[in-house]
Amino acid sequence: QSYGHFETSFAKPRTDFKMGKGGQNGVTDEDVAKVPKKLVKVTLAEMKKHNKINDAWVSMGNKVYDISSWSEHPGGSVIFTQAGDDMTDTFNLFHPPAARKWLDEFFVGELVEDAAAKPSKEDKARKLEQDKFVAAYRELRGKFIADGFFKLNHWYYAYKFASQAALVALAAWLARQPGPLAFIAGATLLGLFWQQ
Repeated sequence: QSYGHFETSFAKPRTDFKMGKGGQNGVTDEDVAKVPKKLVKVTLAEMKKHNKINDAWVSMGNKVYDISSWSEHPGGSVIFTQAGDDMTDTFNLFHPPAARKWLDEFFVGELVEDAAAKPSKEDKARKLEQDKFVAAYRELRGKFIADGFFKLNHWYYAYKFASQAALVALAAWLARQPGPLAFIAGATLLGLFWQQ
């Protein structure tokens, strides 16, 4: 794809060529990874232009990623709600830290300030309000982490599994008992099971 002053092909690797003898010269993938890539500078105004499903850029911190038409995203198309915008906090909310490694293949460049851009009073006020919200969100998230809310508790899931199994077993037992009240109680418990 072409993005003005630079070209990239993040979408799909080319497979329509054959390896020549040059591939036998001992160059490994690690050697290729060590070659420095030219860092592309992307302004916020440029990134905001890419706000559609088939042309979607997002930033995380000071890095910009091209997620255009990424239909394989495990979370579905919700990823495109962040197109043309910062996704740092949204990403951190829904992904474990290990998921960051998957972003590398979508990397476009570094997000930089546009010295020539003059933000309006409304833009400045909106940014100030957004910055306050982000700071409060991050403070709250930090408190949750410190209090252990994001730690996995295996006993909780064992309890949930056992209680749900007991609920469906009791519902099945009641449904097989004579009389309409037992049947209604079993149906109610089965409904509660499915609601969970």
